[in-house]
Amino acid sequence: MKIAVTGATGFVGQALTRRLMAEGHSLRCWKRESSQASFSTNSNIEWVIGELGNPADSANLVGGCDT
Repeated sequence: MKIAVTGATGFVGQALTRRLMAEGHSLRCWKRESSQASFSTNSNIEWVIGELGNPADSANLVGGCDT
């Protein structure tokens, strides 16, 4: 399943993202340009730069995702 995740670089988001990857899901995750994630090189994650209040960024995040 392809899952869109907001907040993937935060404390709870990192735990959620790792769990979803361990279950075999493919993820599309938002991150701010200044954010870093220790698991950012994982091939199951497609990172997109975006902001929560931007409608175009939101459409980019969820397009093609199952949930």
